[in-house]
Amino acid sequence: MSSDKPFGADDQQGRLESYLSGFADGEGSFSVGLTRRPDLMNGYQLVPEFRVSQNGERSNVLGAFRETLGCGSIRTN
Repeated sequence: MSSDKPFGADDQQGRLESYLSGFADGEGSFSVGLTRRPDLMNGYQLVPEFRVSQNGERSNVLGAFRETLGCGSIRTN
């Protein structure tokens, strides 16, 4: 397998995505909220949510999630 890229530069994005996937597996959660909304056709609204928590020393990982996913916010707990 040859590459024109410098040694160690192959698939940087793939490695970041794998790292974030593993990180979310340990520190993340998925949930779906259900809110009563009589103004909607079925009367309810589903609110999907993905959360990852981390202390201030590792908050740069949260920025990587936001940048990779293209959405989200970072809040101090």
